[in-house]
Amino acid sequence: MKRKRYSEEKIISILKEHEASASAADLSRRHGVAENSIYRWKAKFGGMEVSDACWVKQSSTRRRLRSSSRENGNGLAATPGRGTPQESSRE
Repeated sequence: MKRKRYSEEKIISILKEHEASASAADLSRRHGVAENSIYRWKAKFGGMEVSDACWVKQSSTRRRLRSSSRENGNGLAATPGRGTPQESSRE
């Protein structure tokens, strides 16, 4: 069975319905998701607006790109014990 992937906007709209006193079981039937998913989304996106969720996604993408560029050898190497980058030509 193919796994559905909901956007942050859709997840937040489902959570807004949940905050407006709709039961999780009712929402899970209506949107075709497991009841557990609603509670997981509530833990992750609870109280957020759509713009907040987009900001979180962008910042995590930036952090992942930064760490992968360091691992791919872009000329920077971490100094043992310090955790700060130094140019590899100075080592």
